[in-house]
Amino acid sequence: MPLKLYLVRHGETPYNVEARYQGHQDSPLTSRGREQARRLRQRLASIRFAAAYSSDLRRARQTLQLALAGRQVPRSFSPLWREVSYGRWEGLTYDEVKARWPAEQQARYRSPESAAPSGGENMGQLRDRVLQGVQAIQGEHRSGAVLVVSHGGPLRVLLCHLLGLGPDSFWRLRLDTCSLSVVEMYRSSVILSLLNDTGHLDGLYTPERNRFLRRGKTRAGR
Repeated sequence: MPLKLYLVRHGETPYNVEARYQGHQDSPLTSRGREQARRLRQRLASIRFAAAYSSDLRRARQTLQLALAGRQVPRSFSPLWREVSYGRWEGLTYDEVKARWPAEQQARYRSPESAAPSGGENMGQLRDRVLQGVQAIQGEHRSGAVLVVSHGGPLRVLLCHLLGLGPDSFWRLRLDTCSLSVVEMYRSSVILSLLNDTGHLDGLYTPERNRFLRRGKTRAGR
């Protein structure tokens, strides 16, 4: 029996709606984000989790608590699962950062492994701490189902690492708010059995929100 990781990106926050770089900013869920997490609870109701792990930032903690409301599942909150730090970009929109520090922004998207916003992290640093988080889980659980609630950056870095994808693949993985992905970890192989599933969120996005997503503004506000 494999170790089965249920990977969830936190629910929607005001920063997501406004397309702001979120990083370590401790923003709460919106009313829609809370409803997303309650829908997720229904989706996960039949799964017997051995444990749940989460970023210690409020948006992830709230998502996990709502998703597991009424269930006795051991829970752990850790900064290892935090979003990448955006340094001085945090709180600003994509366009605001582009106007102030265009070269810094372009460097990060061209060379995410080594380039970082001033005062922030690069993807190599993010991957190092996320792998510490995974190793901690593997040290406690050899098999069974484990829930992980984190952010777009850490989860995409983790998926790239587990699937043997290079850093250029980071931007090719889309993870929507409160989406569910599932990875099965065997002794000598890893299987991605679900990616960015949002079937439990049907009807929650307005047409205007869908247009916003199609414009490609999803890099900000992770």
